[in-house]
Amino acid sequence: MFSRRTGLAIALGLAIFAVSIGIIWYRSRYPLSATRLDQARQLWREHGPVSYNLLITIEGRMPGTYWVEVRKGQVVRAVQRPSQHQEVDLLTVVLPDGRVLRRDGLEWTVPGLFDWLERDLERDRAGTSSYTYLRFDPRDGHPIEYVRSESSQRYRFHVQLFLVHDE
Repeated sequence: MFSRRTGLAIALGLAIFAVSIGIIWYRSRYPLSATRLDQARQLWREHGPVSYNLLITIEGRMPGTYWVEVRKGQVVRAVQRPSQHQEVDLLTVVLPDGRVLRRDGLEWTVPGLFDWLERDLERDRAGTSSYTYLRFDPRDGHPIEYVRSESSQRYRFHVQLFLVHDE
């Protein structure tokens, strides 16, 4: 018959399999779609704050931690934090000839994240096969977590929004 160790290994394998199936099922309930994206954009227009901070953590494409400060709809600060003791200004670009360009950083706002998701939807319409998982905040519609897996790459971003009260 089976040894106690073999029985434990089989039970553990079945438990891992069941948890994996549960995660896949749960995530499959939240695929990226044009309808869901439009609903989230509308919710953001109706209930999203005009001043907020975002902490965005990205894995895969453009990995890193990003801190974004938005005041009255405009980005006033956006930095990437590749390490605990380093920050890279995303709004200022120094060209090789020494000229400095100032960017608006709107791609790092919640509407900018919606545009990012829209580009992924367009890639899917063009034939890119992918698996996506996306959760939006039910109160204001901002993206909370997005996972995209394609044959050649996988990336994930997680967004934390912090309300700021204008003075």
